[in-house]
Amino acid sequence: MKPRRGSAGKNTFRADNRQQLDFFLDYVPDAVVEELLPGPEITSDVISDLDGGILAVVSRRRIEVRWGEVAKGVTVYDPRITEACVQIARSLPAPGPINVQCLMKDGTPHFTEINARFGGGVPLAIAAGMDAPRWYLALAAGLPADPPPLGSYPTGLHLTRYDDSFFITQADVDRIASRRL
Repeated sequence: MKPRRGSAGKNTFRADNRQQLDFFLDYVPDAVVEELLPGPEITSDVISDLDGGILAVVSRRRIEVRWGEVAKGVTVYDPRITEACVQIARSLPAPGPINVQCLMKDGTPHFTEINARFGGGVPLAIAAGMDAPRWYLALAAGLPADPPPLGSYPTGLHLTRYDDSFFITQADVDRIASRRL
């Protein structure tokens, strides 16, 4: 279960019995109760032009998630997911970017979320050839977007993110602070 208007997986809980379900229903405001789908999560970036024409669908499996955002992912292709994403985008209609999330159960996609924005893992889709920024600039200039055919992106392309730390002395902080305009 999760809050209807939540984000980043905050206040999302698993209830294994009726007692736990009742507890979390009291705890989570405006809760949504969903079937537990433990299979891999697939997020698809869907790019449409401003008339709703589909420019691209690129899917990725979320391997590791930190703070609600993909830390490791890999591009995948499933024609059922691509076709469902096209149908979803056309039925809304959804001009611009959306990301569609599904969980796999017994090899079948079960769609769980639609977000009207670029997803946090969109750099992987862009690296795979979904050049949405360039396409939108071309369209704004009255030029064709010229995307590749649906499903023609490379699969098995991995994204991994990492944190880095750097250290500075108080003297460095003071020197930087003194340079304010």
